[in-house]
Amino acid sequence: MAVFTVKAYCSKFGIFGDFRKPYAMPLTLIRCWDRQGQLPVIAFLCEHHALIQLNVVNTMISVFIICSLAIVLFVAFGYELCFNGNVAGIFGRVQHIFLSGSDLTKVVLKEQGITAASYLLFEMMFAIITPALFVGATVGRMRFNFLLVFVFFWSVLVYYPLVHMVWGTGGLLAGWGILDFAGGTVVHINAGITALVLSIFLGPRYQKQTRPYSLPWVLLGTAILWLGWYGFNAGSAFGMNQTALTACLTSTVAAAASMMTWLLLEEAF
Repeated sequence: MAVFTVKAYCSKFGIFGDFRKPYAMPLTLIRCWDRQGQLPVIAFLCEHHALIQLNVVNTMISVFIICSLAIVLFVAFGYELCFNGNVAGIFGRVQHIFLSGSDLTKVVLKEQGITAASYLLFEMMFAIITPALFVGATVGRMRFNFLLVFVFFWSVLVYYPLVHMVWGTGGLLAGWGILDFAGGTVVHINAGITALVLSIFLGPRYQKQTRPYSLPWVLLGTAILWLGWYGFNAGSAFGMNQTALTACLTSTVAAAASMMTWLLLEEAF
């Protein structure tokens, strides 16, 4: 019943496209967001397209569920393991389960006037995106249930301690002079090594696919990623100041220079 309801809904607003065309799926998703902003419509469209490529649905669902899991874990005890107190420079102290009794109005960054609630939301962004970055390494290699279990233990044993060691008060790595402005160590090196370890441990995929599933999706994802990186880099300055402007300018020029370098290498080789 729900399928027919959504199908009629999509037909009414003209957001169905010809899914046999490679560009139809991303364009249809954009139409759904633009006209009504209904997430269930996107889920149905992905299910419809799964007849062509099952791994696409598996990957998208994995990212969405991991996002939810990361949020719940971070609110439950992750934030305090990262930023509350200090135990041997490796992790914090959990004193408020699900933030119960925690003062979220407390100003944690006095110069910028950032409250605990604002800081928590910003750091939650990193907790969400980091496990999502290595999901691609598990496509076609790991069952969904095991992936959820892995993300749970990885967050507790790897991510939260690393965040505290680099960004937390009294962190071990911070004491050694290691600097991480916007997640180069905590997010990217961490996720990259995790993806490498998973790839080696799980072995090759059963069904190898050398051609990209959809080049328009790659372009769309790259554009969204480029836009989102301003939130990571400029936002890590915690205010509209010269540091934020420098990070914003660097992100823009670096991305443009990388694009031109890739183009020249493609032409040369």
